[in-house]
Amino acid sequence: MNQTIKAIVFDFGGTLDTNGVHWAEKFWEAYTHFQISILKEEFRNAFVYSERKIPGIIQEDFSLLKTYQTQITYQLEYLIDNKLLLNIDERKTVTELSNYCYQSVLKNIPITKNILHELKNNFALGLVSNYYGNVKTVITGLS
Repeated sequence: MNQTIKAIVFDFGGTLDTNGVHWAEKFWEAYTHFQISILKEEFRNAFVYSERKIPGIIQEDFSLLKTYQTQITYQLEYLIDNKLLLNIDERKTVTELSNYCYQSVLKNIPITKNILHELKNNFALGLVSNYYGNVKTVITGLS
């Protein structure tokens, strides 16, 4: 049986935006870049906490940067409430971590656009996502 591939479907978060790197790893990279002293297991718990808190908080009009700010705010909430981070400037830390993550995506998007541009000539392209209801706003902001 000769089956020809006619379409390719992509995920957005952790695929098109970060070249296949899961967002938990991208956030962890940001924490280590800024030398925030927590164990990876503590971070993972903060990441899961944030992922459970943000559905319904992130709105359809949230940009990618605002989405990261929201995620990191709740990660820090967990870490501070559980006394895993002490004496930090929360506002500054949210800004630094969010900007780091956002800049990482901005560096990757031209590569992603080139790949998609090449593929669209031969395939129907689609997007699936379990994002937060704001994927259209995020993609429009990156276009």
